[in-house]
Amino acid sequence: MINYYLLRQPQHNVEMSFVKNSPHTYPCKLSIGLLMTATLVAPHSFATDTGTTPDILDGSAYGRTTAEEQAAGKPDESATGGEPEIAGIPALFSSPETGIGGGGAVVYLGPKIKTRRDFALVGATLTEKNQFLTAGLIELFDSSEYFSIKTNFKLTRYPDFFFGIGNKTKLQDKDLYTMRTRQISLLIKVSPQANLKHQFGLGMHQDLTELDPFTENGILATGNYEGKTGGVSRDLTLTWQYQNNDEDFDPREGTRITWDLYRSTKTLGSDFENLRFWSNNAVFMPIGKKSTLALQLYGQFSQGEIPWYHLAQSGGTNLLRGYFMGRYRDRQLLATQAEVRRHLFRRIGVVAFGALGQVAPKAADLFKDAPLVGWGAGLRFRLTKNQRINARLDMGFNRSEPTKPALYLYILEAF
Repeated sequence: MINYYLLRQPQHNVEMSFVKNSPHTYPCKLSIGLLMTATLVAPHSFATDTGTTPDILDGSAYGRTTAEEQAAGKPDESATGGEPEIAGIPALFSSPETGIGGGGAVVYLGPKIKTRRDFALVGATLTEKNQFLTAGLIELFDSSEYFSIKTNFKLTRYPDFFFGIGNKTKLQDKDLYTMRTRQISLLIKVSPQANLKHQFGLGMHQDLTELDPFTENGILATGNYEGKTGGVSRDLTLTWQYQNNDEDFDPREGTRITWDLYRSTKTLGSDFENLRFWSNNAVFMPIGKKSTLALQLYGQFSQGEIPWYHLAQSGGTNLLRGYFMGRYRDRQLLATQAEVRRHLFRRIGVVAFGALGQVAPKAADLFKDAPLVGWGAGLRFRLTKNQRINARLDMGFNRSEPTKPALYLYILEAF
């Protein structure tokens, strides 16, 4: 028998944890809700992915137990096997780039293997700015859970603004464009038995981008940009992940590192020859019993033929909050941010954050000009009992336009 769930506001999130290599149980039936929609069906996160959030679609993110559960030494209350489950999940979010958006997803969870389940998802969202995304994902594990294969697709229609390339672009030059993308990827992942905190992956990714006619006399119509009218990108991808944090979604201590290497070549059928490296590094440290200091260093570095729509971008919901996503873009990006997270009472918390970053054509130029500066504060509401899954309402500011705050409503922390 299959269980069906229809989640209603504000109980979008589930209470599910897929505990990898732990003797502790995953507490629940229904917590995969907005966890999925937060990263899978928010259109802007896929139109210009910065990779700064935990990968909820990565099997290791499903349900490592909380530090409290580990300390309590809870026994595993659920045996292997069991019945598959299907969950229907609504989504609600807001940012300067999307306005208010909503949608939903359907998630399928197979019988438990040891500590994980095979799963599949399909979902869609639509925003008030007429940005549409539909996406799907399947991940399958072998019986040992050391090996997995994951495939996903995304179809988007995404109106957005282009301000030019570099760190000196002007706000008045912004140019409205509409991008249509069709993406599909395949990733094979292995966790070595000797050290389960590491995970290695090899995969392929294809991105077909088409652009509607540009605004007459706009900077896109009159400029000369790589991949000006779209094209096909086919990448061979290598990835390495390391994590020893105590909890995936709002850690209090530990380290989380992801490095991704993308090689696009005409031999693979790509229109562009390039090499890209993304590095996402985060450290979490407790401050007393109720506060956490979270630090992140994030970079995107590239060489070769990079389409203008694949250039590294500052701003958005996760990195350099306060800046419009894509306000500044270039071949290289380096940013760091710090966030103090404080639990107040019951399910309520607050945060304060600050970030520095820069974009540049060459890595050596990243420190030539004054950095981009963003800062702000926010409220948190804990959505689940067994995992620290938060709804966040953040207000961000930036040095370039300090009188124009940006408001963000999302699920999960920025990093």
